Amino acid sequence: MDFHKNNILTNLSMMLSGRVKSPKQLSVDKCLLRDDIFDFDSENILVLVRELIQEMTVEWETVKRLYEFVRDSIIYDFAPKIEDFSDWQASTILRTKRGFCHQKAILLATLFRSVGIPSALVFQTIIDHVLLDTRYRDMIPDGRLPMHALVAIYFEKKWYRLDATLDSELCIKKGYKIMKVIPGNETLLPETTQDCKPHFTIEKQLGFFDSYPVELLHTLLKHKANWDRWRKFVKREQITM
Repeated sequence: MDFHKNNILTNLSMMLSGRVKSPKQLSVDKCLLRDDIFDFDSENILVLVRELIQEMTVEWETVKRLYEFVRDSIIYDFAPKIEDFSDWQASTILRTKRGFCHQKAILLATLFRSVGIPSALVFQTIIDHVLLDTRYRDMIPDGRLPMHALVAIYFEKKWYRLDATLDSELCIKKGYKIMKVIPGNETLLPETTQDCKPHFTIEKQLGFFDSYPVELLHTLLKHKANWDRWRKFVKREQITM
């Protein structure tokens, strides 16, 4: 039993889909707020931001530094250990220095808000073609991941999506392309691997959110036993995106 075979994430994606279809529907002011998940006033986050940004003005170099920190310093974990609400808090994610796409997106959005850059969470249904060549294909024969998370920022009067899921060390090891921030462009999961094989396809954009959806958090915690079984399988088979 796991999230995918029981369609838990698929059902959640259907529930969230279409709620906020465009970032233009978001309140920029709300995308700057602190809450119990985006806890940018925590001491470890304040210290990190001072170290990364120092006296820099907010510009694309700021976006790049924050993005690269989360991309590479927070190790991507396909099935991290999850115990309670605190595992979704940005300060906890920074302390543990590992997480899956939702956790990495939460921390990145929090860091952007801490320097005055409005940020939101984005959820997508994606297809990971590489997974079709692993033992994971028995669980997800179409490679479809229904609740992938990334970040959108409002910068220079425009919204940009940024995906910092896969760390550079993993990409080098697996032969994946390392995604980089290019001023004026979005940074999304690569369509192909280094050897030009299909990698990711964004099948559907589910929506933009100024906070982490409460029903998503409650569902994941409610099905923690399923998550634990899924985690054991991933660790045993050493599977990743």
